[in-house]
Amino acid sequence: MAKTQWRRSHPDQAKAAYKRRWYRNGGKPMSESKKSSWFLGVYVAERVLSRYFDNITRMPNNNPGYDYICGKGFKIDVKSACLQHHSTTPNWAFTIRYNTIADYFLCLAFDNRESLNPMHVWLIPMGKVCHLNGLCITNTYKSLSKWNEYEKSLDKVISCCNEMRHL
Repeated sequence: MAKTQWRRSHPDQAKAAYKRRWYRNGGKPMSESKKSSWFLGVYVAERVLSRYFDNITRMPNNNPGYDYICGKGFKIDVKSACLQHHSTTPNWAFTIRYNTIADYFLCLAFDNRESLNPMHVWLIPMGKVCHLNGLCITNTYKSLSKWNEYEKSLDKVISCCNEMRHL
């Protein structure tokens, strides 16, 4: 059952879940709360994408499978992650959820939630990752070199993040 269908059929539970997220964020909208789980994915990453590419159409929040359609008609699902130090090797973890709807995944890798310095940006074709629930890229030469052919320039991402810091 899709999230929208679930919310419609369980309005009281959906409202309670929303309130829990709201209070967990200190009563702030996600655009103002770096602790929000959606802050990085929706507010930061999708905003970066909308400035990174020309001629794109943004889908409504919670659109199933993808966030944007580019001018060439490709569906792009935006993913973002901060470098995690939970394991022996620092890594970025992107949630894919076996998505075969998107044509591409734009994966933005940041250093941490406080400074939000972009470290990598990959535009990965669906066929390379759709069989995965999650994509984990470790911060090692061997792992990073595996994704070199999909890496894009950070110039526009850095300038966009700098603009967002001054808003």
